[in-house]
Amino acid sequence: MSTTGKHSPLAVAKRVLFLAYSSSKAIGMGRLQAVENATEEQVWHAAYNATDYPNSQHTKPRPGLVNADYVLGRQIKLRIEWDRTDLSLSLRDDEALWLATYPTVGDLLEKALKELDS
Repeated sequence: MSTTGKHSPLAVAKRVLFLAYSSSKAIGMGRLQAVENATEEQVWHAAYNATDYPNSQHTKPRPGLVNADYVLGRQIKLRIEWDRTDLSLSLRDDEALWLATYPTVGDLLEKALKELDS
């Protein structure tokens, strides 16, 4: 799924991730890393820098890509790619907890765009 519009793809990516995070919850060992009341910027920083995986060599930040597996202890399972004009979202696991609130990545994207419009 891709989108362009009046919002920058990066702004939409951040809001999409924050909505997925906000509608998920910490499970299992993620409870030890859980952060309550995290801001959109904190969530983005944690996902982009893969802070839930500090010792992994495979999680170095890459411009234009976030593989949000677990973020601040919460299961996200979402891949976000963007450039200056486009955004692409893909679900990495059909059991991601945020799917209870947003059944598809399209629903998640639609909600993010509505929030950014308001």
